[in-house]
Amino acid sequence: MRKKKFILISLIVVLVFMISGCVIFPSELSSVYLPKGNYDKALFFRTDVSNVEFNGLPLEKKEGYYVLAYEKAAGLDYGTVRYESSNGQMHTEKVFFRDTSFQMVIYSGGDNSLTSWTDHIWEDLSEICDAVANSSLNMTVNFIADYKSKPDRLWTVYKFEGSYACIERLIETYNSGEAEIDSGSCAVAESIILEVASENKNTDLFLDFWNHGSGWLDESYVKSMKSIVQDSTSGTFLKIGDVRSILSSLKQKRGRNTDIVGFDACNMSCLEIIYEVSELADYFVGSAFLEDVQGWHYEFLKEYIGNNEELLKTLVSSYAKYYKGYRNISMSAVRLRGFKSFIKESLCSIKSRQELLPVYYLGSFEAVMTDVIQSIPQIKEFLVSGYVYTDKTENYSGIGFAYSIGSLIAKQDYKQLLFYKDNSSWIESVWGSLK
Repeated sequence: MRKKKFILISLIVVLVFMISGCVIFPSELSSVYLPKGNYDKALFFRTDVSNVEFNGLPLEKKEGYYVLAYEKAAGLDYGTVRYESSNGQMHTEKVFFRDTSFQMVIYSGGDNSLTSWTDHIWEDLSEICDAVANSSLNMTVNFIADYKSKPDRLWTVYKFEGSYACIERLIETYNSGEAEIDSGSCAVAESIILEVASENKNTDLFLDFWNHGSGWLDESYVKSMKSIVQDSTSGTFLKIGDVRSILSSLKQKRGRNTDIVGFDACNMSCLEIIYEVSELADYFVGSAFLEDVQGWHYEFLKEYIGNNEELLKTLVSSYAKYYKGYRNISMSAVRLRGFKSFIKESLCSIKSRQELLPVYYLGSFEAVMTDVIQSIPQIKEFLVSGYVYTDKTENYSGIGFAYSIGSLIAKQDYKQLLFYKDNSSWIESVWGSLK
């Protein structure tokens, strides 16, 4: 009996020594889970800490958090954080990287009037920060920001496992060491967007082109600075063909379509543009009219509940609410699966132009558009949500369709589009050469 008692006491003593040798202190980290992606993350601590390292590399302290630069965690599923608490005790913990369920990448060309007077990038960024901070689901917004008169940046805003962060980073490391990006260059846009966009097939990706817009004008010839994502410093801009190239590269990288492609820009909701991207994205959203300089109101992000169609409905209703009382306002979200084949099959039944009303205008009346619902009423089947307010007849889809083109150069622009190339025989023989 004594022998058993002695053995028991010995075991207890050994166990106490073992425990005392590896005391587990309470974690000071707010969360051991961080979003996965090629952008900076924030490490938050519940109390003041110092000497913070990740995998042996020191981290920079910002106001309220430590910055984990994405290069230090590239390709990792987890890593080790070491830090010193206020009582001098050293802690070592693992952090884990997980993909967010939703990512929005905003590619903005603000190197023009949109930041030269009032900084509209900052205004939208403030809306995004408020929306993401109040969202109920994990999400990331990456805002690629090209400014007119200050260094270009990547803003990363995320809500992940209860932690919210808004992190600013100079764009240099995404742009071959150059502080100024040529946002109107397709190669530059494609490189940065592909670097930032999630590779995870289960992450819903919303790609938003933020800038001026003029539909499909300037597709063949540079005659103005009013196309998609214009860069006044370099004198370049993106075209629809460039957008298509970027979406095609994203599809190759992700192995699936971009979930939503949107244009926070003027005059982009054209049948021909939607047709152009219809096999590379699942949804399209944009306006057929000129947008007010304030553009989208990004409060809709906080309503995201994991359903893309509901998100788009919220975007459209938010836009309608924000511009209530304005004339010539539209915003339309379109479901793209089967859209291209539907349009091709519907052309034979389109009414003649003489029976249709002109509704929308591109440039200085270089092109006039009718509303596609006048020609193809069945388009409603693809309309997720639409808002149109104009002086003319109501019940429009908010999708423009070329009615007439006024100049030879604009006609050359039109001939660069897939819609024309796929349907040139019908356009020239039936539709009337868009005279």
